[in-house]
Amino acid sequence: MTFISQTSITVSYSPPSVSHYNYEVTYIVKFHIEGDPDWQTQTDVSCVTQTIGDLRQDTVYELTVAARFHGGRWGPDSPIVSVRTGQLECCPIK
Repeated sequence: MTFISQTSITVSYSPPSVSHYNYEVTYIVKFHIEGDPDWQTQTDVSCVTQTIGDLRQDTVYELTVAARFHGGRWGPDSPIVSVRTGQLECCPIK
């Protein structure tokens, strides 16, 4: 994770080791609220940094990334990472 806010998470990941052979690589970022069986996806991501927005505040999300190589072959999913979005903080009214 490179940045966590109240309602978004920015993730950065390393390209697969074979990408230096000039393979065309795209990524799928999968995420869900911890314990929820339904994963959401952001597909056909062509860069190694992706922001996931419109998330719930103060909530634990699990994320994983996989690479798809030219020709449609998928690499393995990355290990699942858990992260908590931030809480809305405000100053007390005086």
